[in-house]
Amino acid sequence: MNYIKRSNTGVEIGINKNIVQMDIGLVKYINDLCLEYGSTLEGRIKSFKKNYGILNNTPILVNNQIALIPLKSIRKYDSVLINYFEVFRIEKMEGNVLIYYHDNMTLEVDISFTLLTKKMKLIEDILFNIKYKTLSTKKKVFTLPLY
Repeated sequence: MNYIKRSNTGVEIGINKNIVQMDIGLVKYINDLCLEYGSTLEGRIKSFKKNYGILNNTPILVNNQIALIPLKSIRKYDSVLINYFEVFRIEKMEGNVLIYYHDNMTLEVDISFTLLTKKMKLIEDILFNIKYKTLSTKKKVFTLPLY
């Protein structure tokens, strides 16, 4: 899965060079995905807020293949969540960012390059902390390079 975004009919999912439309709400879809791997979306958000001091647009670590980075609040109409693990590279455009995925799919998103880079570094820090169990509440322990 490359990305999930809200659409007129529910959610749009970019996966394996295809776009799949589903008639389900964005939050419900993400919650169901999280429940498949042991806890609710709300539980994951609360945990990340407590452990990392993240106040809004909390990353959602679903499993070892899906780490969703919300580009805006998941409650907003134009919500987009990108899967960190599938991003190949990001390219700065005029006012937007073009995301290239490992399967050669691309997605243009309305976010600054700097903000997206910060969001990606945050998830890298979280993944590093989880992998090496170096959690230091509300402190970043180590920052890995983006690429």
